[in-house]
Amino acid sequence: MHLLPRLRLAFARRPWLYWLVVGTCALMVWQRLAAASSAAAHAAHGWGASRVVWVAEADVEPGAALPITRRAYPLAMVPGAALSEAPRTPIAARHVVAGQILTADDVVGPATLPAAWVVLSVPAEHSPHLVAGDPVGVFQSGRQACAGRSTAVGTDRVEVGLPPDCAATVSADTATIVLARLSSAAYPRLHERP
Repeated sequence: MHLLPRLRLAFARRPWLYWLVVGTCALMVWQRLAAASSAAAHAAHGWGASRVVWVAEADVEPGAALPITRRAYPLAMVPGAALSEAPRTPIAARHVVAGQILTADDVVGPATLPAAWVVLSVPAEHSPHLVAGDPVGVFQSGRQACAGRSTAVGTDRVEVGLPPDCAATVSADTATIVLARLSSAAYPRLHERP
């Protein structure tokens, strides 16, 4: 109890002593931070070179829009098939978890469809000029039923990949289906889950 007033009196009479204590504490904190930073740099150097890849930001089901971000990881952690360029239409081809490094198999490409999607063959007479991989809107009875992706285009038939629930709805009468090409920017929004 008597020590605190004596210290205050000593610091009041000799201000250099106060600054010596403050400087010593600051030096100790700086040394600990420098050691921690050096240890982190040494650990990062131990992993070797890094590579920038695309990573999922959230858990996503097949066919849903895929929020992605760029991150750098050590080469030892990166799969060989990891995407180094952003996909044109980031849509999940299968279940993806947050933080997962994306590969070509995780993202729907021009020739791939999400797992569990159904391919229907519809007449080509009521559709615009399409090529395989185009995002399409499926219209029936004057309303848009869903969105899908063309997988093959012939002279009289177009094969369209659709989500299972939509395929069940429109498959009753494929002769009345009208296809419309969608912009690739609009396509992911049609598959976002509420």
